Amino acid sequence: MKITNIDPIVNMVLNPLTHEEAAVAGFRVMLKEAARHGGIESMLSRSQTLLSRIKQLDSEVVAC
Repeated sequence: MKITNIDPIVNMVLNPLTHEEAAVAGFRVMLKEAARHGGIESMLSRSQTLLSRIKQLDSEVVAC
């Protein structure tokens, strides 16, 4: 694999706080969206239901 643009890698090494701040901001957005849709528990429950369904479908495909 040839790296053609090393700037993003250098920025991640030199500016880790920037990436941490971006992650925190993303988490805050996720929490606000979760609050709009019944809270984080509801969001996680729906995610778990979706993951269970994906696992079930994957098992059915493998069985075929």
